Amino acid sequence: MSTSLPLRAPASHRGLLTLMCAAVVLVVGMVAAINLAVPPLAASALHPSAPALVWIVDTYVIVFACLVIPAGAAGDRFGRKGVLLTGLGLFAAGTLLSAVAPDVAVLLAGRALTGVGAAAVLPNSLAVLLHAVPAGRRAGTIATWASMTGIGGVAGNVGGGLVLTAGSWRWLFGAAAGVALGLAALA
Repeated sequence: MSTSLPLRAPASHRGLLTLMCAAVVLVVGMVAAINLAVPPLAASALHPSAPALVWIVDTYVIVFACLVIPAGAAGDRFGRKGVLLTGLGLFAAGTLLSAVAPDVAVLLAGRALTGVGAAAVLPNSLAVLLHAVPAGRRAGTIATWASMTGIGGVAGNVGGGLVLTAGSWRWLFGAAAGVALGLAALA
């Protein structure tokens, strides 16, 4: 009886890995993509001040960073998949709120809500993967998942640039919401 793993992971594991990696690319990509939207935001009808522009960019990252560890603990306590799905929902709600923001205060609230969602997505996407993958495949799974943080930065710049070329800064948030909702539906 052989205890070695087959060379290829089952399709269900590959599909789950693809979904969780896409979630990481989304939440990390949004860190990069917003920087491309600063000039259009500055020229928008919102008329944000220079300090407000800094907060529009940084609110997401600050909330994301502050809550990533508690969100991982919430996944351990309440269920990883449920917290992951909640995170995708909050991410989508926050980006939709940002997309329709009538003023800077609402945009900042949307960015904060998006950061809460991202904090729930990041640790729980890895936890869901590790729970589903056999021990012998975990190292490769973690390596693939972790590499998505770098790819997310590139994808955020490229994808954000494409969206901003085609439309306004509001489209950037709308597109991110659509991706988050699509991932939640597939998860």
